[in-house]
Amino acid sequence: MAKINRTVLAIKEALAYGDITPDKGKRTSKRTTAFLLRLFSIVDDVRIQKLIVYPLEYIILIAFLAVLGSADTWQDIADFAEAKAAWLQKFIDVKKYGIPSHDTFRRVFGLIETTQLQDIIINILIENISRIRNSLHIDANESDYRLLCIDGKEENGTGRKYCASHDGKVRNTQTLHVYDATNMVCLASEPIDKKTNEIPTAQKILRTMDLKYTVCTFDALHMQKETLSIIRAQEGHYVGGLKGNQQGLMEEAVSCFTDEICVKLEKSRKVKKPVNIKAQEHTHGQEETREYYIVAAPENKDRAEKWKDLVSFILCKKTMMPDDPEKEKKIEFRYYASDLDDLNVISEAIRLHWSVEEFHWQLDYSFKEDDNSTMDVTAYENLSLLIKMSLHLIQLMKTRSKNVSVRRYRKRFAWNFEDTLEELLMFFDDEALIKVLSDKETESSKKGDSASISQ
Repeated sequence: MAKINRTVLAIKEALAYGDITPDKGKRTSKRTTAFLLRLFSIVDDVRIQKLIVYPLEYIILIAFLAVLGSADTWQDIADFAEAKAAWLQKFIDVKKYGIPSHDTFRRVFGLIETTQLQDIIINILIENISRIRNSLHIDANESDYRLLCIDGKEENGTGRKYCASHDGKVRNTQTLHVYDATNMVCLASEPIDKKTNEIPTAQKILRTMDLKYTVCTFDALHMQKETLSIIRAQEGHYVGGLKGNQQGLMEEAVSCFTDEICVKLEKSRKVKKPVNIKAQEHTHGQEETREYYIVAAPENKDRAEKWKDLVSFILCKKTMMPDDPEKEKKIEFRYYASDLDDLNVISEAIRLHWSVEEFHWQLDYSFKEDDNSTMDVTAYENLSLLIKMSLHLIQLMKTRSKNVSVRRYRKRFAWNFEDTLEELLMFFDDEALIKVLSDKETESSKKGDSASISQ
């Protein structure tokens, strides 16, 4: 039965009993750092060659390592480079080039072609996930769906209430993200033009993507006729939220879930394709119960012509019971439309859409993006790409550790940089990953032998 592919969760399960330990001679750092230098050297350098002091890959690598080491601003990056100059000398010629100033970092990042840097980073992260999966013998079911979450984010520190050179108010930078929840990789980060909104930006990105065996989730803003047509044309599927901006469709969905109909769905005995699913969990100081209901969209020729391949309406009823007896119980009703009819897949997609919200929260809380006051959109977006690359890699590290937050990992980089970096770079090392699997199998074999002897 098809489901949502969760590769990172599978990696976590594979590494549950493994232990990746750094090489004594720091071979992985040297090998992987050299690899990153080659990777960043692919980026086109548009600076005037005669005036170049610092190689481009040198600047990008330092910024990337600084972001891992808790640097949040251009000045932080320059300070990090000064503090780690002796260590950096192992990989790049600091004595020859010196340490760039914070203005140099900002200026150079404002010249880098964002699309090219983004493509390079995404390709290496996706390839690396594939290598990890292969090294750990994680087989992916070809019929399972990849999950893409589409959502926008406002960078709250990038605007100004008044700026004379811009003739008044400068609004915050807006960025649309297409987040691959299966692999925990942000596939697209697109600044939103000040004269438009997220909708045409999302449509432009989706037109360029292969969406076969992919479910796209989004809120009501992107529940647009053209957006659905693009997704289906690219062989993808969708689960979109409904609100007042699709008034007719919303009213139709609400009318499909009367109390009488919901009770009837709850009594259904369907197993392979259930029409009602209930899930409970304790989180954020409250007991949450989610009930999902699905009905086939009633035949409507006018709707069928406008809303591409829409076949079902879904209701998610969320009941929140706080642990604090003084707080009241809350109930939320959310409605969705989809071209899918499998509630197992749809409910999982709806539940996992929170991953893009967590992604945004990590950018703000763990990497302090809202505190970044860079007004140069290109410089900001390029630095943000390195932040997202760092977040992805730290999420991989978290598959091996319980109860260690992203923020704490960044602190570890700041306080114990070399050893923590070594641990992270192991995820680029096939030998280390294969060793984990081998050690795990050996341990399991020993346990099996011990059990046989005891019997």
